[in-house]
Amino acid sequence: MNQYVFLIGLLLVLFAVAVLVAYLIARIKELSEQVKEYEKNIAVLNKQVDILEKERAWYKNLLEEREQEKEELFERLKEYEKNIAVLNEQMEMLKKERAQQDRIKEEYEKQLEVLKQKNDELFEQVKEYEKNIAVLNEQMDKSAYERAQKLFEEWKEKELEKLKDVIKKEYENLFEKWKNEYEEKIREDSRKKSLATILGKVG
Repeated sequence: MNQYVFLIGLLLVLFAVAVLVAYLIARIKELSEQVKEYEKNIAVLNKQVDILEKERAWYKNLLEEREQEKEELFERLKEYEKNIAVLNEQMEMLKKERAQQDRIKEEYEKQLEVLKQKNDELFEQVKEYEKNIAVLNEQMDKSAYERAQKLFEEWKEKELEKLKDVIKKEYENLFEKWKNEYEEKIREDSRKKSLATILGKVG
């Protein structure tokens, strides 16, 4: 009787052990499947980490390039500001020179008007002299007239030469002033063109 009880107990224990072993085997298989899934997920994550690391390195390089470009732009901006300051100074100088040239031009125009008036007065005097000589010639006899005519011609030539010299000198002075003024205008135009070129480059 005791042997039967022992056998039954032993069978129960073996059954329990078999059930436990089956459960453990099923659990181990399940855990193995989970481990494989975890390994797949870890491999995917590692790939994603590698991609993220590459993107991080690319963005880092891009950021460094942008920082370098930013520094270069700041340097160029400083250079442009210096050029603009120089251009402003040149423009102020040109404005002052233009105002001075305008004043000189007005003075030259006034002097030209004075010279024209003097020239007209001289021509009027010559006409008056000619009228007076004509009246004197009528009052003289033929010989006196011829002598007076000769003297008049000589006097006329001398006076005309003097007048020509005076007028020539005055017009030469006027021409020199006009020439200097025109050269100043040419220089001013050249400065403007140079200024426009610099502004174009700056732009």
